[in-house]
Amino acid sequence: MRRLLILSAAACLVGAHAHAQNSTFTLNADEAPSDQPWSDPASFSYSKDKGSKAALSLDAAGKLAWRLGDATTSTGFGRFVAHRNTATGAQVENYAAEVGLHFEQSTASGDLPDPNAFYLFHDVSLGYDYKTNFDDEADGCDATPKPAECVRSHERSVRLAWTLQPFHLSWERVPAYVGGKLTEQSPDVAYSFGPVITVFADDLVDAPTVNGGKPKGTATGAVGKLSLALSPRALDYRLVLRGSIQQTEFFHRPTSRQAGLPEDSTLNRLSLDYDLGPRAFLGEAGWAPSVGVTYTKGDDPLIGVANRERTVFAFKLAYRGG
Repeated sequence: MRRLLILSAAACLVGAHAHAQNSTFTLNADEAPSDQPWSDPASFSYSKDKGSKAALSLDAAGKLAWRLGDATTSTGFGRFVAHRNTATGAQVENYAAEVGLHFEQSTASGDLPDPNAFYLFHDVSLGYDYKTNFDDEADGCDATPKPAECVRSHERSVRLAWTLQPFHLSWERVPAYVGGKLTEQSPDVAYSFGPVITVFADDLVDAPTVNGGKPKGTATGAVGKLSLALSPRALDYRLVLRGSIQQTEFFHRPTSRQAGLPEDSTLNRLSLDYDLGPRAFLGEAGWAPSVGVTYTKGDDPLIGVANRERTVFAFKLAYRGG
């Protein structure tokens, strides 16, 4: 809980700094080079059943970016990431702090949006990652006495990542507003989709000894994610259906780390959210609260998600800098 309070305070301080300085702050659930309608907002949920422990779930990624010059779109950035779930059988604890460089490329011939141009957003980052492995929830770990291998272990690593996000104007159809009102050109269903590809090298700097051996070494791989968002005009583009498919592939895994890093894994996510404030499909700046339900199934070994299949109703919050 103390870590969550620290992260919440950091988010408030970073947001205040973004207003005070020539910088931009964004808050979502995941890391990506640019904010899009399909970007999942940060989410928080709390549940308490009679006779059981309370369960807390948090997914948040805050990014503070600052311009590197008046004549460039390149920015430096700092980012914090938190994934926490305390529900029995689905526990996750992962925190990361990163610094990096964002830059953009395009085939556009001028400053105005070019319908035929391709855009490519890059994030190159170096981060410090903290992850907990909840081995005490594996099969057989409820025995008394508990087997020696049924323990919670903590890993710390340094991760170098290069994230690419291509974009083309034909990949989205968004509402057209003039004077705060919808125009006839606004679609019945707005949509936006796009891929994000990350290539990484994860160097383990601290891990406990397990079964007489100590995990060590650098793992390399790539994560590919395809996301889609849909929103109907009938509800003033406030209802947003989001879906994503994420595939993680490792190019190299040290022998001592193979048990905790499967060669390939898939994570699927589907959510239905209602925007209470600024709408995701309008790109409006400021704090954007929403409520929604999210279904997740699959694995993400980089943050410690294993064999997850769960549905969560949560309060969600995004921040988009103006």
